[in-house]
Amino acid sequence: MTGAIESIGPHRLLCGDITTGVVGEVMAGDLADFIYSDPPWGPGNQQYWHTMRERGAAPRTSWGDFLAAFCGVCAQHRKPGAPVFVEMGMRWADELDAAMLGVGLPRQRRWVVTYGPKKKPLPVTLNLYGRDVGVTLPDPPHGEPVTRAALAACVRPGDVVLDPCTGLGMTARVTHRLGGHFRGTEMNAARLERTAAWLRKASR
Repeated sequence: MTGAIESIGPHRLLCGDITTGVVGEVMAGDLADFIYSDPPWGPGNQQYWHTMRERGAAPRTSWGDFLAAFCGVCAQHRKPGAPVFVEMGMRWADELDAAMLGVGLPRQRRWVVTYGPKKKPLPVTLNLYGRDVGVTLPDPPHGEPVTRAALAACVRPGDVVLDPCTGLGMTARVTHRLGGHFRGTEMNAARLERTAAWLRKASR
């Protein structure tokens, strides 16, 4: 599903690189009531996703430029006052803060949450920018229940929810269950197709 917007009920998906304007295409003039995203963490991860089909190639952008582009689309495509939640590896969380502050979105709160096997969990940061909102995370804050809690605290039926780095579609699935209207972009066509397949089935 590369190059064309796919509409699935009230949801819209587009395969592409956020540094090339695809978020504006999929939003089509809408502004997000809520943003939740898990972009690549650090230069190594960002380079992998930019070059996964081209062994030895250089990424289109530097890590700093990618991070600035990500934060820029969050600021550009949100309604005034819309909260922005971003997951980021511990090592790069302060760089994310600086890039968000550069587009006028100061951090309001930060949590440490974990993913992966409970016997050896990976700690990451969940960062809230823009408007502060009351969110109660599960105890312990681990896995998909964290995403569900953040969206459930903020998203109402009909709200537009944006994830510029859709990945495997956790934000999309939770948005659909809450009655929201999902907008998502993702570089990896295979990953985005998994999200689209889930939404097609759930929207029947």
